[in-house]
Amino acid sequence: MTPTLRTRVRDVCACALLGFALRAVVVLWAGDRVPPAADGTFYHTVATRIAAGLGYTWLWPDGAVTYAAHYPIGYPALLGAAYRLLGAEPSVAMWLNAALGVVGVVVVHALSWHTAVGVGLAERARTAGNMGALLVAVSPTLLGYTPALMTEGAVGVFVASAVWAGLRASLASGAPRRWGWLGITGLLMGAATLLRPQSLLLGPVLGALAWWSSGCDRLGDKLRGMVAGAVVLSVSLGVCLPWTLRNCQRMEHCVFVSANGGWNLLIGTFPEGHGAFVPIDGSRVPVECREVFQEAEKDICFGTAGRARIAQNVWGWLRLAPAKLRVTFEHNAAAAEYLGNAGVLEASAKWRLGAVEVISQRLGFLLVLLGVLRPDRRLAQGRRWAWVVAGLGLLFLGAGAHLAWLGLLVGASSRALLPLLRARRVPQIESRRQPIVQRAQPYVVQAALALLALTFLIHGVFFGAGRYTLPLLFLFAPLSALGWAWLPRTFDRSKPAG
Repeated sequence: MTPTLRTRVRDVCACALLGFALRAVVVLWAGDRVPPAADGTFYHTVATRIAAGLGYTWLWPDGAVTYAAHYPIGYPALLGAAYRLLGAEPSVAMWLNAALGVVGVVVVHALSWHTAVGVGLAERARTAGNMGALLVAVSPTLLGYTPALMTEGAVGVFVASAVWAGLRASLASGAPRRWGWLGITGLLMGAATLLRPQSLLLGPVLGALAWWSSGCDRLGDKLRGMVAGAVVLSVSLGVCLPWTLRNCQRMEHCVFVSANGGWNLLIGTFPEGHGAFVPIDGSRVPVECREVFQEAEKDICFGTAGRARIAQNVWGWLRLAPAKLRVTFEHNAAAAEYLGNAGVLEASAKWRLGAVEVISQRLGFLLVLLGVLRPDRRLAQGRRWAWVVAGLGLLFLGAGAHLAWLGLLVGASSRALLPLLRARRVPQIESRRQPIVQRAQPYVVQAALALLALTFLIHGVFFGAGRYTLPLLFLFAPLSALGWAWLPRTFDRSKPAG
């Protein structure tokens, strides 16, 4: 083991141990205090039935038992396996969440290290790796969300792991190894899809970026990128296929992963929700759906009704999009919201925890801005970039957070900033015993921006909630770490800032 690799392993272990210790404290506090809440109540109930060998079924008050697929199978299946081994207690789910959080710390360390090396900051790679891992290890939102029996934390870990596999594919020197890593990317994205069906959209993007992020000048590179995206998508669909076949057999209609897409579309058409969730009850239940009781048929009926409402007032539906994005990107204190719903936080404590979450996330966003819009000139331009970043950050710390996120997405993807994200080829290191310092590329930056774009798209169409930004924390931590690594160069008079 080389000294560099030995140092990295030691750093990763230290960060992982810190992350686990902090999560263990949270679980020990929450184990017998925090009951399942919100969607967590449903996940816990289904996981208990899975652990008892009853499958994904639902017991109704009249004693009837029906097959179900309303929510995605992935998270209750994970909980069910843990419950079968350790007992069907919410604390078991919390320990599982803590373990997944530690995996996230390890993966983000690797992503942060490689991202720093990829932009020419090899001498600061250790700092970047440790910073990214620590941001995940001590994040108030991720720590406070550990007791939540919800899917977002697990989705973030699986997506970050898929990005790591895609990064390895982009760095692989031989075709067999590259296709092998793309297959692993597809497996991980398939698992993420079983946790949250919308994740499927990210899979082909990660596959294509494995070629395109390191240069896409030739037609062959473009075609191979498209093939790579198709491979990742196909493997992801293959992971979901057994569950889809089960639904086709057990439900009244074929259901890909979950039978709530129609529900979510209809919910997003009600102006009284102001962009957030509102229950479909009372007068909000479409007349044509009131006598439909089968789960899949009701979802189809609600989806049809939602599309009809959109067609009747397209402009009114489009006007709800800013409210949905505000709910998602400005009110993103997910841990405080869950613990408040569980009844363990009073209003004042919920407000304080929520403030800590929001402030920590937005301070991290300052570093994201510096990491993505990094200075590539000498000191004068570097300082101007720093002032631009500071100005945008102040806007973000004030109002219009969703506009700042949108500005980052548009700005970083615009033609003027593409040179800052382009690959720069450096010689590959052939020896397997040496550290992996192969091809400089912006893979993690582009993957994070792709996830951000999909978050805008999905929740602009359906409805918003702050917890939906939680997976972004795992991919934006490496960018925050990159911004931290850039700081010495930005204000150093003795060397260029790029």
